[in-house]
Amino acid sequence: MSTSERILATDQPLPAPTGTTTRPWASIGLVASTLLILMEVLRTLYPLGYALVGDLGFVVTPLVLLLVFLSPLLAIATPHLRRRQELLGAAAAIGTGRVVLQLVAPPGLTMVVIVTVVALAATTVVLVRALGRSGGALTVALGFVLAAGADACLKSVFATWDRVWQTGAWPLAVTLVVGAAPLLFALADRRDDSAAPGEPCSGRLGRMFSVAVLLMPTMMMVASVAYIGSSADASLPTAALATIGGAALAAMATTTAAAKHIGRRGALAAAAILAIVVRALSTAEGIPVIVLAVVGQCLVGVLLVGVLSDEPESPTRAGVARSALGATLGFVTMFALTLLHPLHYEMPLPISNTWLPTIAVALSAMGLLAARSPAPTGATASDTLGWLRWAPALGMGVAAVGVAAALAMTASAERSDRAGDLPLVVASFNIDQAATESGSIDFRAAADQLDAIDADVIALQEVGRGWSLSGMSDFPTWLAQTRGEQLHFAPAADRQFGNALLSRVGIGAILVLPLPQGEGSMARSAIVADISTQVGQVKVIATHLQHRNSAAGIDAREQELQVILTTWAGAPRTIVIGDFNVDNQPAPDGGDKLLVGPDQRFTLQPLIDAGFTTTQPTERCTMPTSNDNCSDYVLVTPDLALDPPVVVLPPAPIGDHRPILGTVRDG
Repeated sequence: MSTSERILATDQPLPAPTGTTTRPWASIGLVASTLLILMEVLRTLYPLGYALVGDLGFVVTPLVLLLVFLSPLLAIATPHLRRRQELLGAAAAIGTGRVVLQLVAPPGLTMVVIVTVVALAATTVVLVRALGRSGGALTVALGFVLAAGADACLKSVFATWDRVWQTGAWPLAVTLVVGAAPLLFALADRRDDSAAPGEPCSGRLGRMFSVAVLLMPTMMMVASVAYIGSSADASLPTAALATIGGAALAAMATTTAAAKHIGRRGALAAAAILAIVVRALSTAEGIPVIVLAVVGQCLVGVLLVGVLSDEPESPTRAGVARSALGATLGFVTMFALTLLHPLHYEMPLPISNTWLPTIAVALSAMGLLAARSPAPTGATASDTLGWLRWAPALGMGVAAVGVAAALAMTASAERSDRAGDLPLVVASFNIDQAATESGSIDFRAAADQLDAIDADVIALQEVGRGWSLSGMSDFPTWLAQTRGEQLHFAPAADRQFGNALLSRVGIGAILVLPLPQGEGSMARSAIVADISTQVGQVKVIATHLQHRNSAAGIDAREQELQVILTTWAGAPRTIVIGDFNVDNQPAPDGGDKLLVGPDQRFTLQPLIDAGFTTTQPTERCTMPTSNDNCSDYVLVTPDLALDPPVVVLPPAPIGDHRPILGTVRDG
């Protein structure tokens, strides 16, 4: 018996059924491909789910999404999930879904919902099938961590941080290979279907719950290239290497844990350390982010071995039902926790949302506690060495290919650094994370809109960098890689959501100015940039103020403007631009909304009192920029002029605002 077969044979307390041929590579590849595709469809679904909120509301939308995440219960319809036909059917469904998502880019809501339902149900079939065999825990754990590495590799190869924008012949070819991989692995699996089913394990429901919930910290932090890149301020190749290399090390840690049979205590220790790691990730910056992400991936693999160990061979129908129910509860919980992370800024939670991933890990540990059976013992160190022969080679090989391709593909266009001059064309555009009307994230449409605006300096608001509602992608980095322009990002709500300043003229000093949150729902910021021109230095202040129109929100905007004015300090030739969330009021005569309510000041009055001017309306909203509201403005000091007047461009295919454009001349 080979070393790998000895590990698989001792990984479970029950012996393998007579006639079973253990093929670890077949199962590992199948589970890895399955989880890879699952992560992709979930990334696509989050923005669409958030878009539904605007149409259906905060109450109806979760009910709709809950129905989607009940799909793992479809696994109960299969007899015992031990016949090869069920596995082949699930693999074919998964592969087809991955190809469909790639061909339809960006996909619409209906398409994503269908693919998600199929992916969740098929994933449950594959997980139950993988667990119903000797070595199931190790198979799933290795598949999980290798899927994270493959996911990062795909993104690095095509120089993006999400698969939606992978277009062209080569990306499609890779997609077809990935889509066919589950079916090929399933065909390679030669399990004997005549094996007798075993008894269901009492801890199966808790374990399946844990597997799904563990996806949350992995998707959001531990194995998210965008999160690592934006939080560590690292390049795409560096962030991809951290994820892929972390997956390789995680494979080593996972196989070591399986060979040593860490048991429940070891898994609980891994869960405790992982909770600390994901909590630290929410506040760390720079190199510590990369280190924590790599350590976190290793801990996820170790924890999964403990969570999924001691599963029965060939589960009965009762065992399948428990697994399907556990997966359903886990996926619903994971989606709810992940969606709460950005929704916290609209509907504040009683605790900081940085605790949500830690809560997910804690729930996974509770799933481990649901296990009643004792952990097996007896593997030797030589068994571990046998697995370590191929784990580093696999992981590092993928890393080498991915990073080499990333270095070649991420060479951005030559950055424009021409000197600024007047007239200077400036624009402001709230891109709403580059979301289309249907909720799909479409970077290409956003880039086309920026080309149509054709401004020297563009202030962007609601820019996502690794947010779940942004498809866990990084729009600023994507722009920097694909456009020859300077781009500066300013975090607002957190490091994954904020403002950006895009410039095709040279920028000197740059300042990221945090603004007071007050009683508002979300922290805000401003970008202060200096541009050298023939008439002297021009200062550009781009911002996005609090959006709530309650008394607390209005007071927060006053505080934010005071900080901006204090930083400005009367500097000449200054432009203030952005989304100011002006509080419009219905007019008594039924005409255009009033910008100055009967019992409050105009939102921008502090700027006007300080001497700033604008050609946009300041009494009635005759030039709406967001639905029928006047939220976006360009203001200048008296030594500058807006000539011709500021214009509001037609509605864009992305975002929920209209871009505004102003030409600034020497006054």
